[in-house]
Amino acid sequence: MDTILLRTMTLLSKTDGGKFKGLTIERIIELGETFYLVYIYYGFETINFNEEVLSILKITDELRIPKPGTDKKMLNEWCKANPLLKENNLARLKHYAHLRKEQKLDLISFHISSNLSKSVLCNQNRKQYK
Repeated sequence: MDTILLRTMTLLSKTDGGKFKGLTIERIIELGETFYLVYIYYGFETINFNEEVLSILKITDELRIPKPGTDKKMLNEWCKANPLLKENNLARLKHYAHLRKEQKLDLISFHISSNLSKSVLCNQNRKQYK
């Protein structure tokens, strides 16, 4: 007898894999990647969302599927019911460009601070004078 572990995700749940690994569901929605979450809902049989997330993703009672299970046809139905507008896509691209700049600055400051920390400098000095 096999047991299937169903994971019901809330806004504060973090993803375990994929292109948004480690981000919360709320953050993925803020990034405008609702389609990614909808794809996860219809494409992965062990992942479900609570009522709050399903309402944000505009997955109505008619578009819900029984879990555990997948249904790619219902994904197509969701796409027909929720068409993406070109203006939204352009705004999302501008938002991504802004986020990428912020992430690069964060990475640069992280590397600078980690490379010049007291412990790193002490270790570099020890290696230099051995």
